[in-house]
Amino acid sequence: MKKPVQLVLVLVVVALVAMGACLLTRYFIPIGRHDKSESAHYWMHEQLGITAEQKKSLDSIEHRYAERRAQLTQTIRQANTELATAIFEDKGASHRVNAAIEKIHAAQGELQRVTIAHVFEMKAVLSPEQGDKLLKLTAEALKSETGESH
Repeated sequence: MKKPVQLVLVLVVVALVAMGACLLTRYFIPIGRHDKSESAHYWMHEQLGITAEQKKSLDSIEHRYAERRAQLTQTIRQANTELATAIFEDKGASHRVNAAIEKIHAAQGELQRVTIAHVFEMKAVLSPEQGDKLLKLTAEALKSETGESH
């Protein structure tokens, strides 16, 4: 396969992985008028009927997830900047372009793993009914991103 075709295919894969990771993170930390952790707590209360006791248990889980998500998001931003610089300076597929793409893939994959682990960690605090609803909402969000019906 020619190098330009390979580069295009790799960039398409990067875009698809990014969309999936963005969907999951956006779904669990919606953007609103409040800070992200407050929005996430509001969303959970509204969708899952979180009790005050559950909220206390979820606070530390949410805090850890928000910190890790911020780290990975920063890594993705940095790698995107590296990719842009490499593309501009190297004017073609190069070791630097490929290295930046690999860095993006790794961070996006880790973000998706962390997000799914976060879902299961939350589920452990919820009632069985709430946990099932959380998994259903997660599955629906993933299906809606791929265009599959529910």
